Amino acid sequence: MNIAFLMYPERGGVYPTFHLAKELIRRGHRVIYFGLREFEKEVRAQGLSYITVMTEEVPIIDPTETVAIGSSQAKEELRQYYSSTAFRESLRMLSDGGLLKCLRQDSIDLVMLDALLNRAWAPKLRKDGFQVVQIQTSLIGTNKSIPPITSGYIPSGHSANSFLRTRTAWLGTQLHHFLMDNPLSRALGRAALKRAVPVEARMLIDTADLTGDRDAKYIGLKRHLRGRGYFFRLPEIILCPAVFDYPAAGEKWIHAGPCVDLHRNEDSFPLDPLSRGRKVVYVSLGTHVFYYSAAETFLGTALAAASANPDLFFVIAVGKGRKLEAFRAKLPAPVPDNVLLTDFVPQIGMLCQSSVMVTNGGLGTIKECILNRVPMLVVPCAFDQEGNAARVVFHGLGLRHRISSVSASELSDGIRQCLTREDFKSNLAKMAERFEDPSELNHALEWIEAGRYEAL
Repeated sequence: MNIAFLMYPERGGVYPTFHLAKELIRRGHRVIYFGLREFEKEVRAQGLSYITVMTEEVPIIDPTETVAIGSSQAKEELRQYYSSTAFRESLRMLSDGGLLKCLRQDSIDLVMLDALLNRAWAPKLRKDGFQVVQIQTSLIGTNKSIPPITSGYIPSGHSANSFLRTRTAWLGTQLHHFLMDNPLSRALGRAALKRAVPVEARMLIDTADLTGDRDAKYIGLKRHLRGRGYFFRLPEIILCPAVFDYPAAGEKWIHAGPCVDLHRNEDSFPLDPLSRGRKVVYVSLGTHVFYYSAAETFLGTALAAASANPDLFFVIAVGKGRKLEAFRAKLPAPVPDNVLLTDFVPQIGMLCQSSVMVTNGGLGTIKECILNRVPMLVVPCAFDQEGNAARVVFHGLGLRHRISSVSASELSDGIRQCLTREDFKSNLAKMAERFEDPSELNHALEWIEAGRYEAL
């Protein structure tokens, strides 16, 4: 079978698919990733095929170089981005069927589609006759007996209070997405976007948006409410073991195990000469650190916690692409001697050497921590991270704090608890054993090969 992976261009979406793709190849299937030039090198480094569907790299606006949102300089940078050949070409790929032609030329039998591309691509792919299976890298189920993944509430059995709080969380989710995802709000959003977009790109945006809705209506593709909004209903694989969700989740999704490639090709990152035998605390807020308003203040708090714990060694990743000297210049005090400040580290190699991780709670990172038996202190920022952090606490795998209010002393205390609590270590070992069970992955692979795809 010829299988295409069409993933949203970010590490949290692309990396979890490597293990699944390699297993499909091992079973005799042909796998090709299609995407932007930005991820070609990283995918090919895993020995996987990659076809760049654009002739020019999409220019990325460096958030460290952009002044305050709404300023004249920021608007000009945005206008330059939308004026670029690459941006216009990406819209054409959506509106004139360019990607569909690429898929047909490679005789693709099945498209594995990132859930974040559901609204943009699901109707077009299905209308063009492709079999589509959605890849979900988050636990955004539909079961309203447990809180939506965007909620940090931990359900407590079948009490009336738990029922009311769970239902209230779902009503809040439904109201939010009704306000943000109705014809009026979408029209207003397009109108606001167009003020910064050249005329040619405006026409392409309208075409892509309208044809997507029209295609879905034509083929009868229905939507349903998930924990992070409305999605077109597709057959789906979740790249996370069911055991990490709440026991009451009970939904009949196809889970493919953790889908973490512990042997993925990454640069080495030896710490021994720097840590000098001290236990390592790894601090990272993930791919989207630039978009978290509290991130910079929190990184300062982490440095203060490191200063108060000279017997530990801290590796603090401030975000790939961030200029370290500019970041250092903003700090109120020098970087402590027991800190390695860096923009990016290869995470698998880093976790192998870490005793604790302070994380924003992306699901990919949590799965990697579990498999490496590393206790977590989670400071959720956005998206599904509140729900992920709640599940870490529920299963006794670590602690959580509010990123906007945690103090250096609270952070230090949490790190010390993660280092010393035996229940965390025991629970992590048990969860890791469940994660290492290959039965979910084997079932998912057999389901893909059977070709009987039904939306659950």
